[in-house]
Amino acid sequence: MQTKITLDMGRVLKGLRHRVLLIGDEYVLSSDIAALLRRHAFDVIGPLTFAAAQDFIREGPHTDCAVIDIHLHQPLLEPIAAHLRAEKVPLLFVATLGIARVPASLADIPVWGDAFDHESITGPLHALLGTQS
Repeated sequence: MQTKITLDMGRVLKGLRHRVLLIGDEYVLSSDIAALLRRHAFDVIGPLTFAAAQDFIREGPHTDCAVIDIHLHQPLLEPIAAHLRAEKVPLLFVATLGIARVPASLADIPVWGDAFDHESITGPLHALLGTQS
């Protein structure tokens, strides 16, 4: 049975969790990253395809940061990243297959690419958000 105290505590704890928008067209890889982030107490929105993410972000910033898988050439990458950057949403690119083609206009965005140690993605995310892991 949940009491008012446990319900209030749940709201407080949920408020402390960071919301991460996860974008990637490779569902299996993105799902693995989403599961890992959830295990590390991040609230994950997605994974969303680039097309779905474009629709989602038009409605306004609903996230504390965004993780975008960039191993594929994706024409929507630049407009999505530019929109999120304009909204002051911190961005982290991931290269889950170790291949990253970062457009020159986005070269200042950090890239995480350790395909063998998925757990290590939490370090760059906490650094981006200014929190401790």
